[in-house]
Amino acid sequence: MSHKILFNDNEPISPEEISNCIKKFGDSYTKAVTKIIRETDGLDLNIDIFIKNSAGLLNSFKMARSGPFKGIGVYNDKVVGPVRKLRDCWDAIYEDLLYLQTSGSID
Repeated sequence: MSHKILFNDNEPISPEEISNCIKKFGDSYTKAVTKIIRETDGLDLNIDIFIKNSAGLLNSFKMARSGPFKGIGVYNDKVVGPVRKLRDCWDAIYEDLLYLQTSGSID
């Protein structure tokens, strides 16, 4: 499977460019992404981290109000709502995410 996530012409996008793009989304999204980066830097990615971070991003982007992720959220450090849908997302992409984390690129 071929993905082009955070890459342009098969070259990694610079951290500065990523930061500038994140800032354009607005304060709540910027805060959510910054928190995720800060709290997970150096951690090995796993399903629990993925689900918690995804739930936080979906909420900051207001994507948990309707649709397939309606009701997903993080309350008292616990993810609630249709968590199975996030587990399905993890199952579909976790091998690629882990490869990306260790290699820095996906072919």
